[in-house]
Amino acid sequence: MSRFHRRLGEKAATQKWQKGEMSNFEYLMHLNTLAGRTYNDLMQYPVFPWILADYDSEELNLTNARTFRDLSKPMGAQTEERKEKFVQRYFEIDNDG
Repeated sequence: MSRFHRRLGEKAATQKWQKGEMSNFEYLMHLNTLAGRTYNDLMQYPVFPWILADYDSEELNLTNARTFRDLSKPMGAQTEERKEKFVQRYFEIDNDG
């Protein structure tokens, strides 16, 4: 598939997704396919973002923002404790070089 056709397919899918004509799962699968990811190759298996933050509740409250992780931050910075550990590890690795 040419770069032009791939871009065109990505744009059409994005528009369908934005209009609610395509589910989140379908959209992510489409993006994974465009990226060459497939269930047939374990080295190129489809990827999906981690969106949940609440793994303790018996029932998820989908109207509560705390149920979902902050997508503006990487996984390593979701809590202050995790962020501090990753920053500490970064400086340890940086000082070893």
